[in-house]
Amino acid sequence: MSDSKVSSTAESIASEPVDVPQSKRSASIQTLDVPLVPEALPLLSDEAAYTIPLALQNQPLMVTIERVWPVNFANVSMTTLVQYLWQGLEVHRHEIFGPYEPDVEFPLVQLLPASVLSTGGIRQLTYRVSAPLLTTTDSFRTMVNVDKNAPNNGNQGPALIFDPEVISDGVTDDYLVAHNGVDAEVVRWPDIRLEDRIEFFWGELPNVRSAGTLSIGLGHIAGAPIEIHFDEAFIRDSGEGRRFASYQLTDRAGNVGPFSTVNEINVNLQVLPDLPRPEVPLAEFDGLIDLDDARTGVVIEIPQIFGAQENDRLVIFWNTHSLPPITVGAGQAWPIRVPVSWEILSAGGFAQSIPVRVRYLFQRGTASRNSPNNFFIQDLSVAGPDPQGPDPINTQLARVVVKGVTGDDVVTELDAPGPVRVEVPLWSTPAPVPGHRLELFWGGEAAFVGDYEIQPTDLPGQTVAFFVPWIVIMGAASGQIPVYYWTDNSVNRQRSPTKLVRVELDTLRGLEKPVLLNDSTRDFVACDTRPEPWTGVFIGVLWDVTHFEVGDRIQVYWSSYPTKSGNGDPFPGTSVTFDVVLTEDHRNAGRVDVLITPFDPLFTRPGLVSDFGSGVTYYRLFKVSGATGVSSKKLIFINLKRPLGGVCLGPVRTS
Repeated sequence: MSDSKVSSTAESIASEPVDVPQSKRSASIQTLDVPLVPEALPLLSDEAAYTIPLALQNQPLMVTIERVWPVNFANVSMTTLVQYLWQGLEVHRHEIFGPYEPDVEFPLVQLLPASVLSTGGIRQLTYRVSAPLLTTTDSFRTMVNVDKNAPNNGNQGPALIFDPEVISDGVTDDYLVAHNGVDAEVVRWPDIRLEDRIEFFWGELPNVRSAGTLSIGLGHIAGAPIEIHFDEAFIRDSGEGRRFASYQLTDRAGNVGPFSTVNEINVNLQVLPDLPRPEVPLAEFDGLIDLDDARTGVVIEIPQIFGAQENDRLVIFWNTHSLPPITVGAGQAWPIRVPVSWEILSAGGFAQSIPVRVRYLFQRGTASRNSPNNFFIQDLSVAGPDPQGPDPINTQLARVVVKGVTGDDVVTELDAPGPVRVEVPLWSTPAPVPGHRLELFWGGEAAFVGDYEIQPTDLPGQTVAFFVPWIVIMGAASGQIPVYYWTDNSVNRQRSPTKLVRVELDTLRGLEKPVLLNDSTRDFVACDTRPEPWTGVFIGVLWDVTHFEVGDRIQVYWSSYPTKSGNGDPFPGTSVTFDVVLTEDHRNAGRVDVLITPFDPLFTRPGLVSDFGSGVTYYRLFKVSGATGVSSKKLIFINLKRPLGGVCLGPVRTS
């Protein structure tokens, strides 16, 4: 360009824009060639604007007009004004003084002020030509990308995606050889562009040692996975132990993003022994772990690992739960058996069956290897409330209620010939499931009574009735008879707590009635009885050599009546029982002494009625063998009124 004929305004006038609103359309005709930005990067197929490298964004912007406009009057002595517009605002102007030689003046190169590049974004660049003999004319626009944002909008990228085998086992020698290194995938970022560059790192410290780069190509833009490869030699050179993998994104403008989230990868290049599959003996045949197995005790067995060494370590897993680690000892005995606790078994819940994965991690120093998996189904579901432990008895199940004629949970000869009704309230949580069953047992597992299948119309808390045949009751004999039920959902069973039912069938005959031991010739408890009534009334049961044995039990009954004959209803609160286990001392003495207490009201109530009242006593014998019998009843008269007035309720006071 000729210095004598060209004047340039190089300084920025961006701070003093032409008084034209930015949004107002230019009235001039767009016919001139586009301005060029020679230092911009070439357009790529996914771009619609020329990118300015980051290194040039703090410098004046070079703009080139390649050739003179078609109508120019270059041979005329006049001044031609060239205005450079940035976003429609004049930021620079240049005057060409005529006459001039177009081939000398062009290409016309000018520098726009650096301030135009201070703000990022896509910008429009045009120029306008005007002169006294020319119509004011604008050029076609050039789009300029002042890119100041790093890829992924400047955000940290997620961690690399490695093969699951690398995550679980680390990088082993086998893996490294099979893959010629280590492959990973980079998660696609939302503003991905051609020639974005991925630099990936691997080393003992994160984000330090570069392992390679990858440039984004058309295939990646079209959706192909973004895969990187850590070379085998590089991995081996990096060494064993914990290593960190990461990457960093840079766009073609030079904007550098932060390091990605770091992966921690274990590198184990030792050659470890082949590992046998772990076994669960109770489930190997049917593949099922149920409550019976849990009650027996679930054990994981590790078959012999050939090539195992002292201090090798085994960490066994039941799904995600690790069992206490095992250290291989010198002369280790195989197989290794490890019990699985109830807490681990029940962690999967009781609502339904779940898959179980059993495996172990073999460790030698920093090297490790996963065993093959063994898969099972675990089903701990039950009919009724969730189990509380491996014990089959679930205390959340209601006990049975035996509806005897004389009272609940008592069966006597008055209930003959049966059947005897037994009631079971259904559980409320969870709701009873149609098809589940209840099975009633009377006197132990050998005495199955019957079952009941829950119906669709059954409701929580509803009473289910069983009917026990008399022959079953007779077969269990007398005494405290255990009665309970099992629930069954066709997979597992659990049991209700036991209800001890008093069965009094009295098959023993000829038991003599008790005797009054207080000194009285008329079977009277009176004021002249010795010892005095208030100091104690004693009943004696004579030793029956035919029926009594040491270890048997007698239960002495007493009731107090307002009548002389012991008929009618007893006084409320005066029907009591006394239990005595027969001993050697009783046999040697020939008698069992029983103190009838309390004095009040057992004797004060009948002893103070008009005329006199009475008490009735008898006993029931409970043999160790289960047989029972009841004695005859003894009627005892009671009168605590003195003949000359007053009562004998305690010692007489003297002045």
